[in-house]
Amino acid sequence: MKLLTTLIFLSALARAQSIGQTTPVGAVCPLSESQTEKSIQAFSKIASTISSENRCLGCHGRVNPFIDSTGPDPENSDAPPSEFEHGSGKVDRKTDCNGCHSNMARRSRDGSESVWQTAPDFLTFVNKDATTLCKQIRGILHNSKDFLGHIKDDNGGNNFADTAFNGDRGLDRTMYSEKDVPTEKPHITHAALLKLGHDWVDSTGGEFKGDEACGCEPAHYAIRYSGSNKIDMAGINHSSELAPVDIPIAFNDDGTYTGDGEGAFVAGGTAAGCSEQSTTKVKFRVSGNATETSEEQALHLELEYPAPMIFDFSGECADEPDGGHLSLHKDIPVINAKSVFDMKGAVGEVIDRVDDAMPGAVTKMHLEIVKKE
Repeated sequence: MKLLTTLIFLSALARAQSIGQTTPVGAVCPLSESQTEKSIQAFSKIASTISSENRCLGCHGRVNPFIDSTGPDPENSDAPPSEFEHGSGKVDRKTDCNGCHSNMARRSRDGSESVWQTAPDFLTFVNKDATTLCKQIRGILHNSKDFLGHIKDDNGGNNFADTAFNGDRGLDRTMYSEKDVPTEKPHITHAALLKLGHDWVDSTGGEFKGDEACGCEPAHYAIRYSGSNKIDMAGINHSSELAPVDIPIAFNDDGTYTGDGEGAFVAGGTAAGCSEQSTTKVKFRVSGNATETSEEQALHLELEYPAPMIFDFSGECADEPDGGHLSLHKDIPVINAKSVFDMKGAVGEVIDRVDDAMPGAVTKMHLEIVKKE
């Protein structure tokens, strides 16, 4: 009876239909451990630059022109405490900053004048570690092309990048002379910063992948798998359940992955006046590939059983001598038992399958992508 239910479960997976699939939320990061480490190291060089250069921090949180002196903003609790006093003192929040900062580098696309402004509070660089800054940049600039364009010339918009490397804060020199406000260029050249940017992008295969944390911190994933089988027909009442098993997966540099795990179907039931309890230990193997870029998000998964199932059975028949106690230990070979799934590749994405094509038998399967801490 147990062998029958095991075979029913395996065969049902092949023909079962999906009854539910979640909407993807956060994409899986398909980087290998070595790629992730290289990305973290490459971005740390960018983080140490943008979090220490005055020409970056002047707009990204270190100077608040709307308060007197330094410290917190009494009218905006979200603003980081200002570390330097604004050169011309406090200005009204409705002030046109171009009255003083009228000498910005022009926009590269059409040569028009750039407009001076400070970055919004949530884009401050002040007191943020490399991981936080990495996620911040990935969350705003969703692909590597936009990121590289941003540090080159703000993608043709208000040209803060070239202005920063001019070192003059875009000031009108008829109002603020070199003596009053000396030019202070960054300690790194624009070409060197662009090189750091390209090195970071190259470390992840030439483009941003996965969610905003991808390439910013280590990430580990697993395929969570569970199932059940219930038979109620022809005098057989039997149920079998596989508790959730997390099968850890590891990515290669090309986006392919593999993973192995194991679990056990725990079963019990009655048939023809006999009762049984059993466990079937099963090894699982998953493999496939993931494509997680700003243009495409997909994960192909193949689930296999790479080794014989180990079947342990004990049963009793009440009308047999001595209770008719039976026991059995057996290896059950698995032949051509492969299930294929195509998913979006998002953390928390679920596929539920059910098969009730055979009268009196219902097989269920649950598959989920989980992120491991």
